[in-house]
Amino acid sequence: MAIEEEILAALQKDFYLSIPETINEDVILQLLKLKISELLHGNAETFFQTLYRLDIPEQKTKLALLDNEHAIDNLALLIYERQLQKAISRTENKQTNFVVEDDLIW
Repeated sequence: MAIEEEILAALQKDFYLSIPETINEDVILQLLKLKISELLHGNAETFFQTLYRLDIPEQKTKLALLDNEHAIDNLALLIYERQLQKAISRTENKQTNFVVEDDLIW
C-alpha cells in the first residue's frame, strides 16, 4: 500500500472522508480542508478531540490557529504530516526482520 493510500485510509477512519479515484498529497489536503471547515463550523469539540487522539501537539494547533486566513490550511497540513509520520513508522517497522532464536520458540 502506498504511503498516500495508507494516510487516506487512516484519515477516512478519523474524519469519514470519501476516497477519490486519484490519491496524492494535494487531493488528501483538499479533502482534509473541507472536512476541517465542516467540523470547525459544526462541531469544533469533536474536531479538537480528534486532534488530541491523533497526538497532534496542542502548541502546534494553537500556532496553526493564530493565522486566521490560513488556519484551515495549517491544520490540514499538521494532520497530514502526523499521519505521514505514522505511516512511515509503520512501514519501517514492517520491514524490520525479527530473528527468533530456536530456544525461544515454543
